Amino acid sequence: GRHSVVYTTADAKTLVAGVLIDEKGENLSSKYEEEHIPKPDYSGLYLQLEKTAYVTEGTQDNPKQVIYAFTDANCPYCHYTWQALQPYEQAGLQVRWIPVAVIRPTSMDKAIAILSAKDKTAAFQKMEANHGKEWTPSKEVTEAAQPEIATQVRQNAALMQQFGIAGTPGLVWKDAKGDVQIKGGMPRLSEIPTITGLSEQKNTHPALEKFR
Repeated sequence: GRHSVVYTTADAKTLVAGVLIDEKGENLSSKYEEEHIPKPDYSGLYLQLEKTAYVTEGTQDNPKQVIYAFTDANCPYCHYTWQALQPYEQAGLQVRWIPVAVIRPTSMDKAIAILSAKDKTAAFQKMEANHGKEWTPSKEVTEAAQPEIATQVRQNAALMQQFGIAGTPGLVWKDAKGDVQIKGGMPRLSEIPTITGLSEQKNTHPALEKFR
């Protein structure tokens, strides 16, 4: 289901795969991909997002924008994304965090701890606030103890792959035209207003300086 652009030599005996750059330094591969590769239709997959096991954070009533974020509790760039989105949540953004377990053995247990909590949002925020600190799961939040939730976490990861997102974080949202947009990886701070549809919010967190 993936597409790519490749090239043949004039004698049609050799096929070349890779990035093609002209004498001016222009990336012709990107140009040809834009022209010839069909645009994926994620509208059907987007509907599946609403059925995933997620945690809601930010504006609860009548949010100005809703975005979905695939996240792994052990992912440092997911943590940076969480920090970067906090001011936007105060300004009308709702983020639906979708836990996956793709980085470390403890990722599954942490995802289960969040999704099995009575207050999922509080559990998620506590996990983020303690990001990078030593963590030991209780017997109640292991895969063996919570097989149904573990299945939900694996389903979340499978859906992330269907969106073509190779790793966390992965953001999915609808733009002003209603088209589904995808961003894999930590966004630059300058990209967040476009993603959220909100005006730029001040964020002076020192850990985010490298993403400006």
